[in-house]
Amino acid sequence: AVATASGPLCVEAGGLSLLADPVASPGRVIIAGAGHVGRQVGLMASLAGFRVTVLDDRPDFAKADRLPGADEVRCVTPGGDWLEGLGMHEDCYVVIVTRGHRNDGEVLASALRTPARYVGMIGSRRKRDAVYRRLEEAGTPRAAIERVHSPIGLDIGAETPEEIAVSIVAELVQARAASRVRHAIPPLQA
Repeated sequence: AVATASGPLCVEAGGLSLLADPVASPGRVIIAGAGHVGRQVGLMASLAGFRVTVLDDRPDFAKADRLPGADEVRCVTPGGDWLEGLGMHEDCYVVIVTRGHRNDGEVLASALRTPARYVGMIGSRRKRDAVYRRLEEAGTPRAAIERVHSPIGLDIGAETPEEIAVSIVAELVQARAASRVRHAIPPLQA
């Protein structure tokens, strides 16, 4: 029998019927940038069952009361490591939607040093290429840069912050679903 993270499974072994209910992490979305898009991504990611952390270097933006759906909100030090102290692991999904190329590049460089399952950055292909070029010049391996989803989100023709959030969170859900590994349940020994 095979159990998936999508639901319970009845297993019959040795004359016994057992119910296996897999436990899977919902994943943690870390959003760097609490502007219009980051705010909507946080709300949408929460609705999709992710735990949500939102980061921004602007105190007026990094406020829990303006970020519905966020489980945690942090105001980071400008120029510092935005991801420091977050306990990054393979069930993390990093969404980079800061207000500028410099912040995007710093967060991206930091994210690529983590085991995060997903790293995505908003922006045009021209911006993306410029950020990638700076990372490579600083010694980031090309293989690490190839982990990045940019432009971020599924191509659905999104234009408004809400539509962009739908496209980003759809890509996060897709990445989470692809990561679910089927595990064979060995037969019970009598």
